[in-house]
Amino acid sequence: MENQYTELNGPKVLLKYKSEFMENYVAESNIDLGADIKVIGTVNDKVLVFVINKQNELILLTRTDAEGDAWTQLRLSVKGQQVTAFDVLHQDTVNAIRIAYAAKTGQENSLWLSSHVVLDAENTPMDGLAYQSYQLEDRERTLHSISISDVGILFSSDKPKTDAKYHLIGDDGLIKAFHLPENNDRILQLTLGTWRGHQGVFSLYDLKGKRTMLFQGFSAAGEKEIFQQRFMPNYRPNCFFVLKNVGENDQLFVAGSSITHYKDARSKAVEICGNDFEFSQLDVSQEDGAISVWALDNKSRQLKLIRRETDHEKRIWSEPVAMHGDTDRFSSLRGEHLSNHLFLFDQSKGGKLTEIWQDAVSGCWHEHLLGIADLSSSRLINTYTLDLYFEKHDLENKIEENINLTSKANTFIYLDDIKYQLQAGVPLPIPYASYLNIMCPLDSLAFPELVISSGLFEQELHINPGHPVSTALGEKISSAEDLRNARKQNGELLVPTHIDHELLSQVASATSTLTTNQNIQAALAVHHGQELGFWESIGEGLQDLLFSIKKGFITVKEFIVEKAEQAWKFTLKIGNKLYQWIGDTLNDVFSFLERVWEKIGVLFKDLVDYLSFLFSWQDIIDAKDALKLTANQAIEGLKPGVEKLRALAVGQVQDWHRRASIALRNLGTPSYTVNDLPKEKINGHNDKLDSRTNWVGSKQELLFNTKPSTANGVDREALANMDTSAKDPVMTRLGDLLKKFLASQITLGALIKEFAAIMLDVVFELIEEVINWLFDLIIKSIDLIKGMLNAEIKIPLLSSIYRKISHAELSILDFTCLLCAIPMTIGYKIAFGEAPFSRLSKERFAENMLQNFNLA
Repeated sequence: MENQYTELNGPKVLLKYKSEFMENYVAESNIDLGADIKVIGTVNDKVLVFVINKQNELILLTRTDAEGDAWTQLRLSVKGQQVTAFDVLHQDTVNAIRIAYAAKTGQENSLWLSSHVVLDAENTPMDGLAYQSYQLEDRERTLHSISISDVGILFSSDKPKTDAKYHLIGDDGLIKAFHLPENNDRILQLTLGTWRGHQGVFSLYDLKGKRTMLFQGFSAAGEKEIFQQRFMPNYRPNCFFVLKNVGENDQLFVAGSSITHYKDARSKAVEICGNDFEFSQLDVSQEDGAISVWALDNKSRQLKLIRRETDHEKRIWSEPVAMHGDTDRFSSLRGEHLSNHLFLFDQSKGGKLTEIWQDAVSGCWHEHLLGIADLSSSRLINTYTLDLYFEKHDLENKIEENINLTSKANTFIYLDDIKYQLQAGVPLPIPYASYLNIMCPLDSLAFPELVISSGLFEQELHINPGHPVSTALGEKISSAEDLRNARKQNGELLVPTHIDHELLSQVASATSTLTTNQNIQAALAVHHGQELGFWESIGEGLQDLLFSIKKGFITVKEFIVEKAEQAWKFTLKIGNKLYQWIGDTLNDVFSFLERVWEKIGVLFKDLVDYLSFLFSWQDIIDAKDALKLTANQAIEGLKPGVEKLRALAVGQVQDWHRRASIALRNLGTPSYTVNDLPKEKINGHNDKLDSRTNWVGSKQELLFNTKPSTANGVDREALANMDTSAKDPVMTRLGDLLKKFLASQITLGALIKEFAAIMLDVVFELIEEVINWLFDLIIKSIDLIKGMLNAEIKIPLLSSIYRKISHAELSILDFTCLLCAIPMTIGYKIAFGEAPFSRLSKERFAENMLQNFNLA
């Protein structure tokens, strides 16, 4: 999708912005599969997530406004411990928490209880977190199923061949042990609660091959009998959940093949769903009387949602709707701004911790992996990205006013790579800057409208990510043929080939209808068809239904789109039922439109690939690779030029050497030998020559006599045949020359001349070696420079991003070429309407560039 460009002039600044639908990377890492999870809701819909991670450590995940809304983590358990169970108590009135966990160190088991920790306005606890440890007399008993409340801390323990027990630590700090009414070696689940005014324990355990559910009260002072009540649903219970109430009675939910709701001791138990399931985990949350029941069905491996809303006149339970698959552990809560908020370990994504939430304003569901702020890692997200440029009219004056960012619904955005949660209608003040980058993370086309306002410009800037998307789809798709020929950025067909022509025509018609009419105005109440029984089947879970369709759990047989005055009438046929409703906003339009496209096998990620025209990472990487290849070949291309210079320099030296040698050979040569040395008159004296000055001549007869005679045992023939060879050829030449001179085979002049010739050769060979060494150094420097440019470098976030988009490590040359490739690719696409290397190979590009610069 080509980026949009808009100007908005104001009294103080000129605002320019452009946008792009694209893949992006944020500095976050993911949390891997853990053993257990629990979420606590605090003030302003803030969330604390407690997890036992893969290392069996208890950690806290939280996000604070101090760093936007990026998640951070903190280890709560003592280092070296293996945490086996935990629970957390949140006290709403004082916004404080208390943590209890069971730990195993070697063969010993212990319970650790924290002090009360008050959370500040930023939800930041834990400074000075202190624990008190408790141990049973029998330290080999394994601790399980911790529950903490105002009554105390409850936990179970077991040991092979002994009865299971549960224990309570009260205000006095003493551990009191309790037994079940029947002998049993393991308690499957237990929770503190209140039933019929009694404080006690809800417990689930096996009894003689059968599963039983029991509430057992604590005996008050002076009481002999303990209050007990058994819960006997019409199936084998696998799990339960106690929903805390203010008053004499908690609500109990028991799950197995169905889910049974025990509202109180006086009300009749109600099965809230059918009995063809096999629920193994259960979590219930409420807000202002609205209840959401999440249950994991082992048969389908799907996480089901059942809800009951307060404003529905019949206050009935909706049918179970599948919301997620391949779930391991999960925990949920309801809130004011995020009506449903779920955290789970997603097995389909390698056990990553996943966050799913429902906006209370639009009702739309959103899903993404939970990311921990981490500059050494990166995470890929689909985004609608906005670049805003502010130009001051008066360059001298400093601007103090803020720029306000507001969302029409509750959502999350990244502002200059920092994550923030936007509450519907609540402005996020941003200090003035000449440039701002806003990334809207999308898992759906139905992203809420954003409003940018300030006293710096007179009009508000309304940005709806769905609007340019709808425009692009409307321009690209008007017929079945358009759909059949649509291709992704990698050239693959957008729509699978097996989709028939009639269905493609229906999708094209719906797309055209929904994207060419933008006159949607005032909100209209959602209603249902006359005979359809819409509310009776799904309650107020319209968006639940659409999200389940998106996840692939529900198949749509037919869809119909009709214009209804200033809104839309949507119809879906699922099974033998028809569902109709009126939609009046772009969120409604795109929620439905996505379901239509999914009918032909085109998912949101495919639309991202189809529409993100300008900013495609693969096209950018192709351009970067071409620039890198060109640079490396250019560097290598320097070597032949250096070799040519080397040959020229060495040739010149060799020519000088040849000329000097010729000149030396043409010099006159003295003709006397050793025997011709003067023996009588030296320096004008008539004295005989002192034999000491002619020591060599005096020894000539002895050393070089050709007769094989000896004198005083010395072999003169051996001395005459002395060996003058040496490892160094120059020394060998000098030795041979000296031997010839001493043997009177050459004259003294020849000795001098030959010695000069040898020294001449030595000097010029030395010069030639120095020249070769210098040129070798230059070539090695080229290799060194090339190696340095291609060596791996570590840059926070960028190295991780580059590794993911290119499957290679980042180097200086990669980084430089990448910076050039981004504007080069986008500019080429704008100019020519296609990627730079869709037709031209990288090798041919490098060859052309080198030839243009005379480097080939």
